[in-house]
Amino acid sequence: MEFMDFFTRYTKYIVLLHVLSAAIWMGGMVALTITTSHLVRMEPLKKDNLRIVMSILKRFFFWLSPFIVFIFITAVVMQIGFVFENGNPIYLTIVHMNQWIWLFMTLIFLYAVRKRYTAMKHYENENFQACKNDLILILDYLFVLTFILGVVASYFGLILRGL
Repeated sequence: MEFMDFFTRYTKYIVLLHVLSAAIWMGGMVALTITTSHLVRMEPLKKDNLRIVMSILKRFFFWLSPFIVFIFITAVVMQIGFVFENGNPIYLTIVHMNQWIWLFMTLIFLYAVRKRYTAMKHYENENFQACKNDLILILDYLFVLTFILGVVASYFGLILRGL
């Protein structure tokens, strides 16, 4: 089966998988930030709350990784299948910008994973304030930045899908 036949046959499913993966990524970050941010900010600082948030983040990062892979695979398949190279150069620019945004979001995700492991090291060394600062960085800044970039990328995706 030729690639274009495959793409035309399964276009709906490829786009659905791409959109679902993006929604799970962005929605998961919002839900996680809303549900766990108050645990980190409680005063006096409770080490059990930090442990719980780190455990939730670990599970979230583990379950989110396949969806990030799905986003990139489906994005490449859609770029090849929709054949933007022969169309308007503005649309090709939007496609590339969209892919760069998702790549930057993935780099932020990897940095958040690294900060979570740094927070775990601080927790094991009983440096709870540094652990709290790392978790606040992840929840309040990295996830919010990733969500904003995801909204911009989703808007670009809507522009491209409307063609």
